[in-house]
Amino acid sequence: MALTVATDSAYASIGEHPNIHLIQADIFALPFREATFDLAYSIGVLHHTPDPRRAFDCVAAMVKKGGGFAVYLYHRYGIPIRFADAIRTVTTRLPLSVMRVLSMASIPLYYLYRVPVLGHALRLVCPVSRHPHWKWRWLDTFDWYTPTYQWKFLYPEVFRWFRANGFHDVEIFDDPIRMRGIKTG
Repeated sequence: MALTVATDSAYASIGEHPNIHLIQADIFALPFREATFDLAYSIGVLHHTPDPRRAFDCVAAMVKKGGGFAVYLYHRYGIPIRFADAIRTVTTRLPLSVMRVLSMASIPLYYLYRVPVLGHALRLVCPVSRHPHWKWRWLDTFDWYTPTYQWKFLYPEVFRWFRANGFHDVEIFDDPIRMRGIKTG
């Protein structure tokens, strides 16, 4: 039995390619030798662990010298984050079945959120995903409001993680927080 069905979904998408191997493991006890991979990336995972910095360090250790590491993490910028965190004090206690239904509200809210003044106010006090595809909006909103762990960061903090793990040429991209670096040491 898998720890999560995400591996099953990934296998359905890409698993039958001969050079692709999917492995599900504990991020804090990865079953690989250090400096094994040319590239590692984490999109939306580290900030949902009990210790994101330690998780970052564990993945960073798997990258070879000259290899790259890229991350996407939630940011701690702006007032909407504070409202979302306040909402999470309730939503993280609700059954997932209830949250699946409540998260569906993001589907039509997308259109209200696009109305100039009303949309700005709504985005401020009740942030939901504004992804253009309704399924991703629903999934992202569910992902924001249900996980037990959800940490948020500032760019300088994550930059220091890269540097402390021997990464240089660290690039910063828009839509906080997206960064990547090359391991030099």
